[in-house]
Amino acid sequence: MNPRKLSVTTPLGLTLDGAEGGDPRGAPLIFLHGATDSWRSFLPLLAHVPDRYRTIAFSYRGHGDSAEPEAAYRIEDHADDLAAALSALGITRAAIVGHSLGTLVAQQFAASWPERASALVLIGIFVNPSRNPVIAELCRDTFSSLEDPLDPAFVRSWQEGTSSPAVDPAFLSGVVVESLKVPARVWRDTFHALLDTDLSDRLRALIMPTLVLSGAFDEMCHDEEDLFAASVRNVTRKRFGWAGHAPHWEDPASVAAEMVPFLDAVERGEAPAPHNRVPARAAAQQIGRPAGTEQPGQPELVTSAAHREPSQ
Repeated sequence: MNPRKLSVTTPLGLTLDGAEGGDPRGAPLIFLHGATDSWRSFLPLLAHVPDRYRTIAFSYRGHGDSAEPEAAYRIEDHADDLAAALSALGITRAAIVGHSLGTLVAQQFAASWPERASALVLIGIFVNPSRNPVIAELCRDTFSSLEDPLDPAFVRSWQEGTSSPAVDPAFLSGVVVESLKVPARVWRDTFHALLDTDLSDRLRALIMPTLVLSGAFDEMCHDEEDLFAASVRNVTRKRFGWAGHAPHWEDPASVAAEMVPFLDAVERGEAPAPHNRVPARAAAQQIGRPAGTEQPGQPELVTSAAHREPSQ
């Protein structure tokens, strides 16, 4: 799939940069990236999406080559931008794929306009970052003092710290280039907005089929994933035993192998049966990746037969 450049201007005059691919008449599939990334962070995964889908990936305000307003970098602002951009494109309903920050934007959008979200695919999920100790530490010790111009070595260290050696080095260098486009004030505002974000009370509004993909080594998101699965009824989970926070960077083919059949079933009106799939306990408890552990494409899984009902 070769993405075509896309630029959308919302009714408020905000221009969002992005790309479009696949069949213009196909089912819309929207991609929402992580903090300080851009739509290009989905290039490896987009290469594995069938052309029968109409794929659209946006860069948020302040990210990539999108407009950089002085303020308004809350999750609600990004979700409102998404709703306005889809309306400008004439899209009334779409499946949403979100990574990291994008999982919050996807949840906010779907909870606010459930009739507009046919399905969710959430990779490296957050639900209540206001209580996530990793986010709090990053805001306190790292992002509060950021100033322009950003240090390329710092940005590379940031991106390497949330990925793994399995990520293609050339692709990772491109990710660093995109993150360097983000002004320091947007880094600060984006992450400090997370300290005021808690979507746990909105989860019951998510009635659409949802696929949650995670990595066994992404420890900062495991509790968030459990909170989501305990509160949302129609959820399917898969945890890749070899992955960190961005499995779609490490092995996009394996991520697509889970995502595409799920979305195909939704399009056919065959809602996937909810279940939980996580790696064997020993793999989940590993801290590092010693030699001999499983490789991409070979996840060690345990599948539960019964879906846990939402907590009361």
